[in-house]
Amino acid sequence: MSNKPGQSNPAKKIKYSHPQGNPSCSNCQDVAKKLDMVLEILAEHKVLLARLASQSIFVDEISIFPINSEEKLEEFDKSLETKTDPYMRQMKNLIESNPGRNLHKIFDREIIMNFNVDGTFGKKGLRDYGNVLAVILDVISTFSETPDKTLRDAFQRQKKKYFKQNSRNKGQNEEDDEER
Repeated sequence: MSNKPGQSNPAKKIKYSHPQGNPSCSNCQDVAKKLDMVLEILAEHKVLLARLASQSIFVDEISIFPINSEEKLEEFDKSLETKTDPYMRQMKNLIESNPGRNLHKIFDREIIMNFNVDGTFGKKGLRDYGNVLAVILDVISTFSETPDKTLRDAFQRQKKKYFKQNSRNKGQNEEDDEER
């Protein structure tokens, strides 16, 4: 699709026509030209939206996420050797420009709690899964200038979230036990 007005378009072209035939004033002719340009742009947008819709249908079919075990993480790492694009699109949709809040949509609680980026402090390292790390850093780089730091912060935030949930649940369970 071309952005330049006046170039032929293989799709059916819609033209604005004045209700009273051929307008004679220059302002009417300018408005008609502008409307023609708007109609052409709308036609291009319709085609692009159709393409995006067909891509998102394919993306929705990937059901590997959230990755909930080390075995699945290993399988995912191997599958990224051959194809990355559909997974990257799916991960971008899941993260929704906020890795700190939405990392749990890619990695389940077990992965988040037992892993960190480097494998320090008794945790397993995401760096051991180079393809996964490269893809997730690439996805995060579309939202952040420092994807490595953003990923580390996202892991930390998700872990804090789980610890808070556990402490709230413990408090609720203790209250329930006292009532009995």
